[in-house]
Amino acid sequence: MPRAIEIPAADGTIDAHLFTPAGAQGPLPGVHFITEHYRGAAHGFTAKDAPSYDAAADALHHRRLAMLLEETL
Repeated sequence: MPRAIEIPAADGTIDAHLFTPAGAQGPLPGVHFITEHYRGAAHGFTAKDAPSYDAAADALHHRRLAMLLEETL
């Protein structure tokens, strides 16, 4: 059953959707990924030459991407 949650982070709050398999246990059972929503940012917010570019959301996106790569590589 999916449910929306907020995860505190050093640079703000991550909005996430948690999908819990039947019988899973733990604080975040079944989490294999987190989908982040960048509040107020439009699609394409990381493209610096696009009208939708959002510098703050882009910086946060790059910090989170660096964290992911550091944890998994």
